[in-house]
Amino acid sequence: MNQEEIQYCMLQLSNCADVPLILLGEDGEPCYSSGWAALHTTKALYGEVLERLRSLYAQKELPVTLSTAPGILYGYLRDQQGHEIVLGPCENKVLSPSERHELRVRFGIEEKGFILPTVTVDQGMSVLRLLCYMMNGTLAGSRMETTATKVTGEDRDRTIAELEEYYRTHQEEIQPHLPYAYEKKLWDAVEAGDEEQFAKLGDQVILGNTGAVAEDRSKQAEYLAVSMITLFCRSAIRAGVADYVSYALSDDLLRKLEKADSVSTIWKVIAETQAVYFDAIRRAKRDNSKDQDVEKCKDYIAQHLHTGIRVEEMAEKIGMNRSSLSRKFKEAEGISIREYIQREKIRAATNLLRYSDARIAEIADWLQFDSPSSFGKMFRQATGMTPGQYRDGNVAVDGKFVTRREKMQQKQ
Repeated sequence: MNQEEIQYCMLQLSNCADVPLILLGEDGEPCYSSGWAALHTTKALYGEVLERLRSLYAQKELPVTLSTAPGILYGYLRDQQGHEIVLGPCENKVLSPSERHELRVRFGIEEKGFILPTVTVDQGMSVLRLLCYMMNGTLAGSRMETTATKVTGEDRDRTIAELEEYYRTHQEEIQPHLPYAYEKKLWDAVEAGDEEQFAKLGDQVILGNTGAVAEDRSKQAEYLAVSMITLFCRSAIRAGVADYVSYALSDDLLRKLEKADSVSTIWKVIAETQAVYFDAIRRAKRDNSKDQDVEKCKDYIAQHLHTGIRVEEMAEKIGMNRSSLSRKFKEAEGISIREYIQREKIRAATNLLRYSDARIAEIADWLQFDSPSSFGKMFRQATGMTPGQYRDGNVAVDGKFVTRREKMQQKQ
């Protein structure tokens, strides 16, 4: 595909899936972006993130995603001609006002109304896989299955025979592993957030009863650390920690492990692994105990955004009184229910202004604002622009964003 065809595909996917996509030029700088968020956030593609995305892709040569604190998702894809496409930045969770301010400062974004679309890892990966098929003609995700089919029965039999011979001739030298039942108790303690029980069971790990996988002490400790980080990561997700949080912690710990230059430093990473994951699990268990009602509230808002929302009626549907729901929502999200509703309405309005020809008065009415003037006032407070000004600078024509005046000139 040439660059013009790639830009067309990017625009159509952004329109359908509401994801920002950025095409990088030969100099590695953004040369085209699609999706309303990408136009305002190309500065968010700072060097460290891009290098990590490229590194992850180089390991797999398949579409990859990357989650960064405090809940920002990126994705990356490169075609056979070397064209690079970055997905994101997207919110992988609803950010609090303080977190959004932190991102504005970090990215150097001056535009008002900094709102990113919310995209899950699965949604982002689906978009990247479809782009991969369009650009390369390959089905991303099938490589592992294809590789597995190349292992013949003869190969498996030979490997098993070699292992049996090794154990027979080195039986006295082999260091025994912990029984699986013991390991299961260890990771059950992690999922339960029982740090005291884990410490008791973990004594056997510290004593080295984990099998010998390397002759070098440093390598043995390093392999143990990788295993611990991986198992903590999966156990934390099962315990309720958000997957993007758990993977971000894992990535950070593995980078620290890469820089470890001694056995004692590696053991410090192992100790930090235990500390940060137990802290994350405690937080998740505390938050998840009260998040279910909040998620029901957010689902109700999404379904009734253009039909009118009464907090009392919503609370009754969820099975709570208004004051309890309002308090729980504010604790979980950092903003009130009314502020959240207004933000979601503004988010929907920006899409309609950018991608539809609906009149501003029609958008105000559809989103249940009291009047077009009330809509205009709230929109300006959120974005720093009137609805008309926002629309004039954000019109899609043949895969490119132009001003409304330029669109009229093209028609003439």
